Amino acid sequence: MKIFAVSDLHSFFNETQEALNEAGFNPEDENHLLVVCGDAFDRGPDSAKMLEWLLSLERMVYVKGNHDTLIQDMLKRGCALWHDRHNGTEKTFYQLANEYANDIYAHVDPYTKVKEVLQPLYDKMVN
Repeated sequence: MKIFAVSDLHSFFNETQEALNEAGFNPEDENHLLVVCGDAFDRGPDSAKMLEWLLSLERMVYVKGNHDTLIQDMLKRGCALWHDRHNGTEKTFYQLANEYANDIYAHVDPYTKVKEVLQPLYDKMVN
């Protein structure tokens, strides 16, 4: 088995794909395993793409990082605090809300919806 480890992707989807392609990672190869050492989100432009890609991987281990805790805490609170703005957590929330909770006629709380779309990834995380 070949293990590929990445960390602190921070919603930079294209750069992540480029680096993994350069390293030879193939998500279709049964002998390839991706280990994500936390912090897939915050700061970058592609939170929704990053989430969809991570959820599509069959052979992945995701170790919870500090930015993952920041997102979970903000979603529990239902509002952003100063450190959420500073760390990019609020930016991630808005990217995911715009992608998944932007139907104003659905009357869905965006915090609830974003938590719902992130839950499958949370379920895969190890502490």
